Amino acid sequence: MRCVRPMTLKGEEMTRQRYCAIIPMLMVLSMVAPMAGGVEERAMPAQDSANLPAHWIDLSGQPPPLENLIAAAARVAQDTPYWVGYEFALRPGVSVGCDCDSTHRIRFDDGDTIVLPRHRQAGDDTETLTDECDRPFGLFLKTEGNQLEDLSRARVVTWRRASELDEPVVWAGLYDADESIRFLRRAILESAGALAANLTVEVRERLLLAVALHDSELAPEVAFAALDEIEPSKVRENAVMWAATIGGRSAIDRILQLAKHDSNSDVRESSIFWLGQLAGDAATSTLVEIAENDPMSDVRRSAVFALSQSEDDAAIDALIKIVHTHEDPEVIRAALFWLGESGDPRAIELFEELLIGDTEE
Repeated sequence: MRCVRPMTLKGEEMTRQRYCAIIPMLMVLSMVAPMAGGVEERAMPAQDSANLPAHWIDLSGQPPPLENLIAAAARVAQDTPYWVGYEFALRPGVSVGCDCDSTHRIRFDDGDTIVLPRHRQAGDDTETLTDECDRPFGLFLKTEGNQLEDLSRARVVTWRRASELDEPVVWAGLYDADESIRFLRRAILESAGALAANLTVEVRERLLLAVALHDSELAPEVAFAALDEIEPSKVRENAVMWAATIGGRSAIDRILQLAKHDSNSDVRESSIFWLGQLAGDAATSTLVEIAENDPMSDVRRSAVFALSQSEDDAAIDALIKIVHTHEDPEVIRAALFWLGESGDPRAIELFEELLIGDTEE
């Protein structure tokens, strides 16, 4: 997989620009199967109230049901705003707040970091690698009232980061990953009810990130549901990324349809980008169709970029055909640029043909 388009993380959201180093790390998530069961059977440091920061309020001894978590936390916090935090089982290889491998780290502007898993091939087997950063962490929700609809921020951070918060923190301990996803689904998806419409897009995007990190087979279902046109375009763009990275092969058909037919050009662009990363040979004909026929020039150029990322040998021929036949100068210019980046002998022959032709004229 080639990737030369940058990605940045801006504020609470991931923009459509992408760091190339992150792409293969995200794709690893689609290769990591969730572990069977909900709560991982291990001694959880999060359950030891002696380790909690002094100003935290500990509910982990008798944690309330998740659907009642915000109301229960409000009763003990006694003031707003406050934070309520809990832990869930992470997908294998994911670490929170680890700075030990910057090439596998997503860093947000607020300083929060997620380290994604790495893979190593050992014969016919694929081994999931993780950094030694088994630090206590949690999903922390900043709340302005006593209902889930009162959330104003969401962060997945270590205890150390959370202990720096000025507001009271109510710690609820460890919850089953499937239960956590069902709890968060209502806050992310407008299609799940009226609750999500009351929350900011930034909060919903960070909650969708949290869902993608869960060790649960329910996580891809939430990402797929967030693709629905009833959801805000920013949430949908974000959902395309997570559907591609945790949804496996079942994500391809969904993203193909979005790339070809979605009414929102930003969602089409995001779908085209991830289609180029995810689908390989299967995507080439669709990307060519989009590059030739989409009404938006930006979307056509995105399709050209996605073709340049494809490992399908026919993609180079498709780019060369675009140079010869396309009517949009910007699309032709984009195709020439990515052909130059490819280093393919066919691209060199094209440049020679064009340059010699110009000279002879």
